[in-house]
Amino acid sequence: EAGRIDVVLCEAIDRLVRKLADVADLHDRLIFARVQLHAANIGAVTAMHIGIMGTMAQMTPSDLRDKVRRGQLGRVRAGRTPGGLGYGYEVVPPAPGAKEAGERRIVPHETAVVRRIFSAFASGYSPRRIAAMLNAEQIPGPGGRPWIDTTIRGQVDRGTGILNNSVYAGTVLWNRCSYVK
Repeated sequence: EAGRIDVVLCEAIDRLVRKLADVADLHDRLIFARVQLHAANIGAVTAMHIGIMGTMAQMTPSDLRDKVRRGQLGRVRAGRTPGGLGYGYEVVPPAPGAKEAGERRIVPHETAVVRRIFSAFASGYSPRRIAAMLNAEQIPGPGGRPWIDTTIRGQVDRGTGILNNSVYAGTVLWNRCSYVK
């Protein structure tokens, strides 16, 4: 109808898409459909905005990844945990006024379970049989979930699971896995 203006409103361009090519394609399609694109932080979006803001949006994930990795490295160098914890450990809450948390401490009742797992495995029990034994005794697994064989054996090449995690041998490995989107 005459006088009607269709508009797509977004918080910011980087909230729509992260790749410059995708935001440029979206902008072209909206122009073709006679739909205006507006972002709360800049108003009407022009081709110049697409070029500049789209480039910045594409750079954000890698920049964030690098910052997170530097932060994790600092935590590891300070003897703190950079991320997830193995079963049998918890993070010590920071002292009042302290900026950093991340120190680990042993959870005694879970440590007893870890010892049982290693002992049973050394005695010839399979991870599946160990999981069934722990579940039969209603011993909660990590996160309170039931035990499964992969929780116990994990993946050798990734160092996961209780039997393959180096933390149980007293060694903290960091940055051994990466994920590519």
